Amino acid sequence: EEKLAQLKKLSNVFLARHWEHEERPEAIKALKGMIDGAEKFLVTGRNLTKDTNPEKDVFTQVEIDTLDKVITETNAWLKTETAAQKKLAKNADIRLTVKDITDKMSLLDREVKYLVNKIKIWKPKVKPAAEKEKKKEEEVVASGSGDDTKSEDAEQQQEQATKEDQQEQEPVDEITPTPAEEETKTPHSEL
Repeated sequence: EEKLAQLKKLSNVFLARHWEHEERPEAIKALKGMIDGAEKFLVTGRNLTKDTNPEKDVFTQVEIDTLDKVITETNAWLKTETAAQKKLAKNADIRLTVKDITDKMSLLDREVKYLVNKIKIWKPKVKPAAEKEKKKEEEVVASGSGDDTKSEDAEQQQEQATKEDQQEQEPVDEITPTPAEEETKTPHSEL
């Protein structure tokens, strides 16, 4: 048993290296796919800022710049690390590990998911003119003018508007994970 333990200890070094060489291309391919998706989302996101589209100002310029910075840094990191790993011999220590790649993927994924969640909960801002029209409709309903079908439709619209107002008043808590929380999560490829 002692000899077996010694052999396992010695063989684990090159077995781990072999596993890294086998899994790295797939991890790099996944990271490149994630970068491409993030770049496409960035193009769409740039069209949803206050400067480019005042009616749909979902994202701030800082958020767009942050995503752009993460994409650029990830691309540059991948190119330099891939080139450095290719220069090394197969029996040398690994420079670009699968764990490093999955860490970069999780960082990029976190930024994209934050913006995706923001666009999911985004609601257009109500303009003052729209509020005046809503009050006029309420006055017409209160005065009782019009036939019965119109007043029923107006009542339904008023109920819907009341529900929407209540939903807008409820605070939405966004939880942004801290870097310490991110480190505790295990990427799917490592399971």
